[in-house]
Amino acid sequence: LAIAARNCALDPAAPREKLKELTDEMERLAADPDTPAQTFSERSVAAQTLLINASGNGRLPALYDHLSDISSWRMIRGRATSFLKAERRREAARDWRAIERAIRSGDAGAAEAGARLLFAHSSAAVRAGTGRYPAAFRVADRAALKLGSSSTTSTVAGSEVSLMGAPPGAPAAGP
Repeated sequence: LAIAARNCALDPAAPREKLKELTDEMERLAADPDTPAQTFSERSVAAQTLLINASGNGRLPALYDHLSDISSWRMIRGRATSFLKAERRREAARDWRAIERAIRSGDAGAAEAGARLLFAHSSAAVRAGTGRYPAAFRVADRAALKLGSSSTTSTVAGSEVSLMGAPPGAPAAGP
């Protein structure tokens, strides 16, 4: 997602208005504590898909489809695990707004950092709910590394975020 956000920020033809609409909708949903986690998750996935498909990188959609087929990823999405709490939905809406603003302003670095932060918050929420770092997140981390990152960690909003495997001390999940 970070690569897609960066690329979309650099592309004047990126679907900025559609991303703004999805982000506005996520903010409205997040403001209502009774919003079902799955409803919010569907909008977040729609925004992810929009950026992935608009990234200009032909390998990203295939990678994204591959990740969607991983059983732990399907379980996380199917149960909207990272959006079970209202505060987590509000946090994700704030993260999406930061990504949307960065893309709209053409700030590739901020768009990439925002997407990494969204991912870090999501994985932390899943770990908090399950006590494990899901295999699907480890696969996504490795794939992102292969597609363009030259380091195994990144500093996002003052916190070091793992790009390769679980953060130090986090128990691994599955093979």
